[in-house]
Amino acid sequence: MGPISPLVHFAFLAWGVAPFLFMLIVSLVTRYKVGAVVSVYLCLVGYAYLMIDTIVLHPDAQGGLVFLFLPIYLVGLFTFSMFVAVVVTDSRENRRQR
Repeated sequence: MGPISPLVHFAFLAWGVAPFLFMLIVSLVTRYKVGAVVSVYLCLVGYAYLMIDTIVLHPDAQGGLVFLFLPIYLVGLFTFSMFVAVVVTDSRENRRQR
């Protein structure tokens, strides 16, 4: 098997960093700052747990697959938690206006 192209390394790096860039951009442009902060912390805790579980607690030959699927999980968790934050914040604002 020949050497891997540097472009493949860059693509894998971009795939791993993409969820964090997504969270950063959404956090900067949203008006729900507290929800964004809570969502980012929730994602970081989930990320840390999955990494520790994969690398330290249950090392396995298929553990490398977590690096492929973790960005999808992070974006999904962040999107869901931001949705919950928006719904909760808007419901509180609607109660105050009544």
